[in-house]
This record gives sequence, C-alpha cells and structure tokens, in this order.
Amino acid sequence: MNRQWRGRVFALFLLILLSSATLLPTILGLMAPGAALPSWYTSFFKNRMILGLDLQGGIHLQYGVDTREALKNKSRNLAGRLRDELKTGDAISALKDADIKVIPAAEGGVEEITQLTVRFEGAKAAEHAQAFADGVVSFLQRFYPEYQWISQDLSAREVVIGMSATAVAQFQEDALAQAIETIERRINGFGVAESSVSRRDADKIVVELPGLSEEEFGKAKEKLSQTGLLYFNIVEYDDAKSSAFFQAVGARAPQAGAWPEELKGAEEHKVYVSGGVVRATSRDVLSYMVGEALKADTDHLVGFEKIFVDPQDADLTPITRLSAQQEKQIEREAVYNPSASVVVGYQVYYLRALDGLSGENVEDAQVGYDSFQRPVTNMTFGSQDADRFADLTEKNVNRQLAIRIDDIVYSAPNINERIGGGRVQISMGSGGASVMKEAQALAMVLKSGALQAPLRQIYSTQVGPTLGQESIEAGRRSIVVGFLLVMVFMIAYYGRRGVVANVALLLNVLFLLSGLALFGATLTMPGIAGIVLTVGMAVDANVLIFERMKEEERRSKKASEAFAAGYEKAWTAILDSNITTGIAAVVLYQFGTGPVKGFAVTLGLGILSSMYTAIVVTRLIFEYTNARSSSGAARLSA
Repeated sequence: MNRQWRGRVFALFLLILLSSATLLPTILGLMAPGAALPSWYTSFFKNRMILGLDLQGGIHLQYGVDTREALKNKSRNLAGRLRDELKTGDAISALKDADIKVIPAAEGGVEEITQLTVRFEGAKAAEHAQAFADGVVSFLQRFYPEYQWISQDLSAREVVIGMSATAVAQFQEDALAQAIETIERRINGFGVAESSVSRRDADKIVVELPGLSEEEFGKAKEKLSQTGLLYFNIVEYDDAKSSAFFQAVGARAPQAGAWPEELKGAEEHKVYVSGGVVRATSRDVLSYMVGEALKADTDHLVGFEKIFVDPQDADLTPITRLSAQQEKQIEREAVYNPSASVVVGYQVYYLRALDGLSGENVEDAQVGYDSFQRPVTNMTFGSQDADRFADLTEKNVNRQLAIRIDDIVYSAPNINERIGGGRVQISMGSGGASVMKEAQALAMVLKSGALQAPLRQIYSTQVGPTLGQESIEAGRRSIVVGFLLVMVFMIAYYGRRGVVANVALLLNVLFLLSGLALFGATLTMPGIAGIVLTVGMAVDANVLIFERMKEEERRSKKASEAFAAGYEKAWTAILDSNITTGIAAVVLYQFGTGPVKGFAVTLGLGILSSMYTAIVVTRLIFEYTNARSSSGAARLSA
C-alpha cells in the first residue's frame, strides 16, 4: 500500500476514535445519568445530545415579547425626565424655568410611538421654542444619542424628536435578549437540566423544559411567570457585626464525617471559610450555614454571588477566564461532579436590609467606555429614585453596594463618591474580554429593573413522561428495524460487497450521532426520522457504484478496471442527488421552525457523513481487499 492510502486509513481511524469519544458523554448520560467522566475528559468532550420533549416528556411554552409596549413605556418615562432636565437650564441655559410640556405619542406605528413633542407655553414660549430648536441637535447628541430631531413648528411653539431607526432596532433586540436572559435565570433557579430557550421570529421566545413530571408542570410555569426583583443594598461595613455573623456561619460549616441530616447526599461538596469570606459549591449548604445566624436578625439579609470555581482548589478561588457560553454550559450541568475542572459555586454577602432601594425605576443600562477606554456599565435612574440614590451614595462613600435580583448578588462595586442626577457609571477595571463580559452581564441584570418589554404567554403544551417513553421505544424500533432491513437486503443482493456497504453504514451512523453530540443538538422524533432517512439514503451511493461495477464486469472488464470505473462513473449521479437533497435541507432549516429545523440538521449532517462513508470508506476497504488478493476478482465477486 502506498503512503497516500495509509494516510487516508490513519485519518479514518482517527475520525472513528474522535467520534466515539465525542459520543461517550451522550451514551453515559442516557445509560447512567448519575455517572461522571473524569475532568480531563470532559474538558475536551463536554457536549452531548439532549433528548427533546417528545422523547422524555416535559413542557413547551411560547412567549411573545411586546416590544411595542416597551417602546411606549420608554417614551413615557423619558417625557418626565426630559421636561425636568430642560427646566433646570443646565443643558440649555435659556430654558431655565421655562414652561415646558413633553408629550409622548399615544398611538401609531413604531416610528410614531417613539416620538415626543416638546411644547413651550407661557409669555416667553416663542423665545424658548427658538432656543430649543437651535440647541436640540447638540443636546440630543450629548445626552440622548439614540434620539434625533424630527421636525419643528415654531408658530405652534413645538419641536418633535424621536428615536432613530437604528436605535429602535437595537432596543427591540435588547428587549428580546433581556427576556431570554430573564427566563434562563428563572430556569437555572428552578434546577432544570437540558433546558432550551430559543428565539423564534422577531418577537417570540420558545422554552422547552424536558423531563418535568406533571406535578412540576404548574410550579415551573409559576416560576417562569416571575421576572425577579432588582435591589441595591449596602454591604455590611461594621467590622464587629460582620465578624460576628461570619463567625456564626463558619461555626456551622459541615465537618468531614459529621454532615448534618439536612444535607444528606451533599457530602461531596466543598466549603471554604476564612474571616469574612464564605464559599461553597452548593447553595443549599450555604443556606444551612447562614440559617441560624439570620434567625433573629431583622436588620440584615444574605445574598449569594454565583461564581465558578475549581472544586480541587481548597480556597475555591473564583475563576473569571470563562466565556459567557462556557459559563452557561457549566450552569446547565445538573449533577455536581467533584472531579470536574470547573463547577458552579456561591459566595455569601452580608447585606444591610434597611440601607438600599429597589431597582424598579432603573430606566436604562448600557455598556460604554470611560475616558481610558475601559469597559463600564452606564445606568440611568428615573426621577423618582434619582435623589434617593444620590442620598444613599452620599452616606456610603467607600462602601460596597450589592446589586442583586432576589437573593442572587451579581456585582458589588465600591462607591467612590456621591452620585447625583440619576446617571451612574460602574467601572469594571481592566482585563480585556473578561471585563467586557462582566459589563455586558451587569447591564443585562440592571435592565431587569427597567420597564422593559412585557412577556405574554401565547400557549403551553405538556408531553407526559409516558408518551415520551413510548416515543423513545418507537424511535428505537424504527432505527433498529430500518437498519436491519437495509443491511439484510444489501448482503442478500450484493453478497460480500453488501458486507462492505454495511460496514460503511455503521460508520455513517456513528459519525452522524457524534456530529449531533458535538453541536449539543436536541434529538426529537423528527430528528430520528432524519436518521432513518439517512440510513436509507446512505446505501444509495453504494447501490449506484455496485451497479456500475456489474455493468463493467458484464462487458468482460477485469475486476480492478470494473472497480475503478464503478466509482468514477457513479460519482456524478451521487453528487447530483446529494446536492439536491442538501438544498432541500438548507431550505427546511432556513424557513422551518422547531422540529423541522431538527430534521434539517440531521439530514444535512447525514448527507456529509454518508458521502464520506459510501465513497471514501468503501473504496479504502476494496483497495485493501484487492491488494491482498492475487487476482483482485475473488474478493469483489458477489
């Protein structure tokens, strides 16, 4: 055998090895859900296939994101703040104490409802209107860059401003992203593994929660209907109080061999206690530890910051180098793995319950840059809470301000100075991509307190676990029966050539399933249908090749010549048929939704794997057989 042939064989065996390694987490997850692979293994092969609702039961929810209502809310909120800012004269001095009305449009299309009419009244109305018309462009560029001048009618003492088309599109995109983030946060709190939250069309969100029982159905819907409450609380700064609290918490840290009955089953979790720092790889463990310390303390509350830690690290030092996608993947791991390289952990914050305010009047939050081009998070309070926030920061300079939703702390920046005017800039420090990720995550959290797009449930369906099990069995039978029928036919009709085709067929299924696992695909009944169809399609190429071989042999050609001609002359037909099928898969994926997309993905991967196995793999086997045969005919004849 020449070097080129050996290279192709080496590539084939390497592909088989990698495909098997990729598929192992999926197989282990289905056969032994509680089992865990070593951390070095999962660091390379972490993704696995997820069974969809129709295979393991659960709930399917679809929400509509009312971005139109959100835009109307934004205009209403801005109207009051804009009027107050203009009347101070700080931005345009000629408007100090002017009689101003800012009127948001009540009805109309998206373009109209984002417009505001600034109307001037009183004795100096004409003068004020002219002053605003002269300075409106620079004013908007400085304070409200997403807005622009639309029109003016100085005879009516009116100037109309509105959001730009780009700003409207960005707002709608952000509202949808925030809704997805909010739902994912609620799902993570509910502890549902293998959940799926995906965008559909421009304003819809599809939520799939597999594996839920009928008893959990109502509880899950109730959880998802909550949006979470945003709060700002001062972290306890009194050293004596803080020390007493953390000492009490540390005293309840579970000891090896003496874990309390309440924490039965959590013995593998790790705990770190040192001074005012308490961390653990289980929130339940921390809740147990702080429970007694807060029982009679009504002046304080506890927040838990979610962190990512190495369970082998005795200090459970937070790991910040992960990407947002890696963090989400780790959060979805339902079973704690003490041998994993990174797991979810929690850190305790001792907060002053009476020193803070709610975030219901946070109107906006955006990622920006400071004067040194470092990422920051810019937050804007409504007029209702701007003064309260200024008072809070004035009294607590050089103290930490915890930003939390429910009892989860997302950040605890230091207050450097009094912050007035309702405009807040939160510095993230320096550190490249990780700092930008933190700024973006914090902005999304802060928007949870703003009047963003309401969610309305369009519909919900439930698939019972019994139906799911029936679907699994039906899908399994369809694959096995279809596979066996094809294999039996190929051996019966083509003899030893059929055996070669069957080997390629087995490898085709292996490559297809590993490809689905590699992308973390959700396997549904349409996906199984795609696999069955691929099994049938996979032998089409071999049938074309074998029939061409027979034609050449009937012309009294040598077996080696018939072998070469079979592949060469069948190639065009094989390529054409797979291209047309591939086009169909692309169209289904582009315009289909949900299960149809799953079918298209399976079909597309099946085309690639079947082309490789039917043409490359079978040819390698035949070339090997020919090389070992003295005549080349005995091994190829039926």
